[in-house]
Amino acid sequence: MKPSQRKTTEVAPASRKGRPGIVIDHDALALAAQALNPLSQTAVRLTQLFAFEDWDVDDVIQAVSFDAPLTGRILRNANSAALGSAGRVRTNEQAIFRLGSASVVRLAVGVAVKGTMMCDIPLLGAREGELWRHDVATAVVTEMIPLVSRRRVPPEAFTAALLHDIGRVIMYQQVEERAMRLIEAARDAGESPVTAERSILGADHGEIGALVAQAWNLPEALVQAIRLHEEPTEAPDHKAREICDIVKVSDAGARKLGFQCGEPLEHVQDLDSSLKRLGLEAGKFDEVCDLALERFEEVLAQFE
Repeated sequence: MKPSQRKTTEVAPASRKGRPGIVIDHDALALAAQALNPLSQTAVRLTQLFAFEDWDVDDVIQAVSFDAPLTGRILRNANSAALGSAGRVRTNEQAIFRLGSASVVRLAVGVAVKGTMMCDIPLLGAREGELWRHDVATAVVTEMIPLVSRRRVPPEAFTAALLHDIGRVIMYQQVEERAMRLIEAARDAGESPVTAERSILGADHGEIGALVAQAWNLPEALVQAIRLHEEPTEAPDHKAREICDIVKVSDAGARKLGFQCGEPLEHVQDLDSSLKRLGLEAGKFDEVCDLALERFEEVLAQFE
């Protein structure tokens, strides 16, 4: 498609008289989403396996066995002193049982996207590595939720937590500083981040992240979780809403721990509803965050 033929949208909501419209090239956003480095075949295979309730650990072992770099990383982490185990593991099967399936898929996906997520995002005030640390912190909070709430966390939630901000990488490379100032003003006036992005740009970072997830051939539950992680009540079914609630709470937890990536905890709207649905009200959220802080550096080191 020639540049002159690309579709652009002029956003000037009638409810906001006097606000300058912003032209954003939606085709350019879609092309940028498709142009991101693809996930490894192993990472995609693992996310697809965990989309089924009856996934088999033998399939996980087989998927990992054909990925030598990931195998080495899994064995190294399984044998790390941080795990406090005297027995040394020597096979994929032993390592996967020691680490747990969630950690294995987190490693596979995280290794694949770390380079992309390490970029700086000046318009968010995020320096190099800050977005990556925020997303790792979000994934760690997700891992701590079942320890406090005693509820089973769907495997897709761990991957969704790590990838929930992938759309920011693309969106904020495509917009101008003027647009970011308008978005910040809308948020300061009480709009949710998603509403502010949509009203100014005609799209939000969750929608762009969903385009990336689709381009990577990730399961539909993951696509929906990335798209609606700030709006769980818009999810199409109970499972999708639960995953969105988990990612929203985990994102808030990462901000609470100081991994804000340019957006403070106060920007998370209707957090109490998600906490209530997950059984994390009355101080349990603080407990989850405390546990995540203890674990964060250990998990971050697994990607080195």
